Amino acid sequence: MSPARAAADARRSLQRLARPAGTFDAARYFRGTDGLGFYNVGTAAMRALAKSIYREHRKRWSLDDALAFADSLVRDRHLEAKSVGIEVVALYRRDLTARTLSTFKRWLRDGYSSNWATTDALCGYLIGPLIVAYPYLVPRVAAWARDRNMWVRRASAVSLIPSVRKGLALDLATGGARRRAIVHPDDAERPAHR
Repeated sequence: MSPARAAADARRSLQRLARPAGTFDAARYFRGTDGLGFYNVGTAAMRALAKSIYREHRKRWSLDDALAFADSLVRDRHLEAKSVGIEVVALYRRDLTARTLSTFKRWLRDGYSSNWATTDALCGYLIGPLIVAYPYLVPRVAAWARDRNMWVRRASAVSLIPSVRKGLALDLATGGARRRAIVHPDDAERPAHR
């Protein structure tokens, strides 16, 4: 089955799993993300779907197939579709190469990941482990802190967490934190107390 057809099947599966929001409205946690939709599928069901897709295709799909599948789903307006795409690629984590970083940045830059949940999943499951495997990518990701896109900037910090946990990239992470620190205009003229 082609990645595009598998993505269409994944959407249909999510629609079948959809539940009414009831008293829980996920939209209240995602203010400012106009157009983001929710199937109200629980995390366990969404992850089970991703794993079943991986098991069904892992012997026939390459990393490029998994990326094509995910590319279709991250473009979807529904949070759960985006998540399934990212989760499936995460199951191909061992096959990631340095060149996949440009795909992940494109997803951020083009607005397919314009919410904190998708951005943080992308960083935690894909970009962070990628830069641990290829440490020479750390400065490139850290430089995203100056990008015009807010989600690319967020990814520059969140993606460094796995490296920092391993004791790597501490200077870049603390430098990025200092650049992002909020300074009151009156404090800018005062000397720092030591």
